[in-house]
Amino acid sequence: MLHNEKRFVISGIQMQNGKVSDLILSTIKDTLSTAELMPAEKCALLDTSTVLLGNGAIVDSLGLVTVIVNLEQKLEQAYGISVSLADERAMSHKSSPFRTVSSLTEYVGQLLSETARQ
Repeated sequence: MLHNEKRFVISGIQMQNGKVSDLILSTIKDTLSTAELMPAEKCALLDTSTVLLGNGAIVDSLGLVTVIVNLEQKLEQAYGISVSLADERAMSHKSSPFRTVSSLTEYVGQLLSETARQ
């Protein structure tokens, strides 16, 4: 494990931050290409620095909502956990957790860690 790589334990499943990021990126790519919001060739270029909200965002507000709903579903399917990503807590952050793929990964990791402790 890399020194800056975080691990999350959920229902006995250990997930590394990289796996969370992979799940998020694949969900974004699948959502955008399936909904025809972005050509598959462009989706392949997305990475953790991809902007999701604000200047330079790859999606509009409806696209972001679609990504969030699909990500919540993927997390539940893959790990058997139910999380709400777009709740009051997310909206109250000074810096939006939906700004980039990286910030979303960090936020999802926090939620997963909290869920594991409950």
